[in-house]
Order: sequence, then C-alpha cells, then structure tokens
Amino acid sequence: MDYTANYQLPVWAETDRILRTDFNDAFDTIEDALSQHDSTLDTLETDVAAATTGLAAKGNCQLYLTTYVGTGTTNHTLSLPGQAAFFMVIGGGSRCLWGIRGTNPGIVASTVGSHTAASVNLSSQSVTWNVGNAEDACNRSGRTYTLLALLEL
Repeated sequence: MDYTANYQLPVWAETDRILRTDFNDAFDTIEDALSQHDSTLDTLETDVAAATTGLAAKGNCQLYLTTYVGTGTTNHTLSLPGQAAFFMVIGGGSRCLWGIRGTNPGIVASTVGSHTAASVNLSSQSVTWNVGNAEDACNRSGRTYTLLALLEL
C-alpha cells in the first residue's frame, strides 16, 4: 500500500488488502487536519476583524477649507468644526504657514527659501498661531487668506 504525500492517507493498489483500521486511521487523520484548518480559520477571522477595526480608525479625515481676512496682528485664531491634525494657510504673498498637531513650532515658509518658526496650538476645535510680524503670521490687514485643515473623524 502507498500513502499520500501530505497526510499519509492510504492509497490502495489492486492487490492490497483493505482493512477497516486503515479507513479509521485515514478518517482520524482527515478529522485532525480539518480541525486544525478550522482553528486556523478562526484565528485568521479574529485577526482580520481586529485589523479591520483598527484600519477603520486610520487614514480617515475630513478636508476643511475656509477663508479669512487678515486683521494685522501677529497672532490669529480660527474656529474649526473638529480636531485638526494638520493645517496650512496660504495667500500671504510669498508665504505659507503650516502646523501639525503634537509638534511645536509650526513653520512659516517663504518662496524665497526662508523659514520662520511659528508658535502653533491645535486645540479640539480651533487653531491658533503666533509669529513675530503680521506678514509672517499670514494676517496682514485686509488680505484674504485660505486655510486648509485635515480634521480627524
């Protein structure tokens, strides 16, 4: 008698004597393999469910876009409809201002290659920044600026 390569199940030749115990042993082997397979599937199902739940909380954000008119001060606060993870202000001539929650300072970048640190605070429903002058603060009096924020869901 020969046996299969993976599970050592009996493979009878025409001249082999067929015994009940060979069948019982083969079915025990099949039962064990299926049981291990079921256990592996259960574990994978649990792992996939956990990963899916974790993934649902990642990478989800809402884009928020608004404009404001500068007031001429070195600091500015804008209300937001949620918690910002990142914001950027553009429209300040050659400057843009940006900040990331959890990091301070933010950055004021100029198209001429200079960078200035900005004090930045991203609270639960607002963003506040303070820079040394109104131009760098993207808050020049009468100028319209655009704020783009990534809000957490």
